[in-house]
This record gives sequence, structure tokens and C-alpha cells, in this order.
Amino acid sequence: FVLDCTGALVAWLYILSYYLGSIYALYVATLLQMTVAALYEPSRTAIVPSLVIEENGLKKAMTISGLAWSVMQAVGSSMGGLLTQWVGIQTCFAFDSLSYLVSALFIWKIRGRYIPVEPDEEPQIRHKTNDSEEN
Repeated sequence: FVLDCTGALVAWLYILSYYLGSIYALYVATLLQMTVAALYEPSRTAIVPSLVIEENGLKKAMTISGLAWSVMQAVGSSMGGLLTQWVGIQTCFAFDSLSYLVSALFIWKIRGRYIPVEPDEEPQIRHKTNDSEEN
């Protein structure tokens, strides 16, 4: 949630650097964006096991997550180039900021009971049993 909100603000820093014509503001925006991206990917991958109950479901969820990321990289880059040509760079960064806020909203809506794992423990996958108890 925090990273998505930060990403939304960083997108506006790009717009600001464009209007200021400042290469230094562009450097700061890029540094912040790369920092958010470096923190986001491990966080996105690490949360999937907390959201999926069954081991077989975890394998599917990780596969879908990886596939979605790959498709997003390929299609998103192409669409970004076309959209930039069509509506301009400022509008694209405004759309980017909006997409971060929509993502933050979806993350905010995730509910569940999460069991913290001690650093020296091996994470365990929770399994549903017939009597609805978790192991």
C-alpha cells in the first residue's frame, strides 16, 4: 500500500520535472521510482504465499503472478509508447499515478489472517482439512 502511494507521488515528480525543465528533478524522480520498484517486486512475490491456502493453489498462484508480470512488461511497454505518442507524456504520468492509486485501493481491500514467521523458522503452507481447521 505504502509503495503504491509513493509510486503515485513519484509519477507527479516526473510531471514536475518536465515543467521545471530540470534534469536534477528528473534524476530524483528516477532514483525514487527505481527504489520503489526494487522494494515492490520482492514484496509482491512474498505476499502470495500468505494469500493462498493450499500448496497446489500456491503453485498456480505463483505461475499466474509471474505470467501476469511478464505480460504486463511486454504489453505495458508497447501501450506506454503508443499512449505517449497519442496523449502526451504528462497525461501518461497522470495515468501512471492513477494506476498506482487503484493498485493501492485493491491492496487496502485485501483481508485475511496472517501468521507471522520467525526469522529462523521455515514458512509453512496452511492446508484446509475437512473439518475446516488449519494446520
